[in-house]
Amino acid sequence: MRYQQNLRDRQIAIFVLLSTSCQKIRIQTDKACGVINVIKLGDYVEISI
Repeated sequence: MRYQQNLRDRQIAIFVLLSTSCQKIRIQTDKACGVINVIKLGDYVEISI
């Protein structure tokens, strides 16, 4: 998706967690919330957890 979409003209931001482990995600909640608080429309952000 990162390479297939031109998000600059869209009213959307995409935030991707590169893990499917609920346990790992719970541990990194602060990191994820920090990214969500600063992401802007048109951004595509991936974080490794």
